[in-house]
Amino acid sequence: MKKLIVSIIICLSFGKSFGQVPDDGSVLSKPELDKFVGTWKWNNGGPSDEVTVMLKKVSFHFTGQADYYEDILVGGFKYVQNGATIEDNLSDFSTLGPVSNAPIVIYQWRTGDIVFGFLHDATKHKSEELRLVYNNAATPYMFWELHIPEGGYGIYPGRPAPGLSVTLPESITLSKQ
Repeated sequence: MKKLIVSIIICLSFGKSFGQVPDDGSVLSKPELDKFVGTWKWNNGGPSDEVTVMLKKVSFHFTGQADYYEDILVGGFKYVQNGATIEDNLSDFSTLGPVSNAPIVIYQWRTGDIVFGFLHDATKHKSEELRLVYNNAATPYMFWELHIPEGGYGIYPGRPAPGLSVTLPESITLSKQ
């Protein structure tokens, strides 16, 4: 019984240390996001298929359990397939801010080199989970993994049923420009 109580206390201690809510008014700066900022590009060896991504860091105002600011990434992209532009929202990049409807929003990170968020796919009218993995090489590059978020889906009148596909390439390597 004593071991059980000690185990519960240890588990609660770990949970509390990892699940702490920031103090009201605090600012959580994330300098590890700086390496993701900029323009990134992928192509299939020619100009017929190409993805260009632009990311910037902004301070987002979170409210709820606490009222604080935290750095996140927002961005846009251009996707060209077989020489035809499928989607291009880069013209809105300069106006993207912490409260805009940015096509790309990155707000979670597991390590300094792996970040998660969502990409809004205007062609399919849905959001997809986006995972970026940074690699510091002579020319930095990052892996892009795009997929449907896990979980249940409902079908609502007047809305398209959730598809099992994405418009953009699901797994590519982007080079920093």
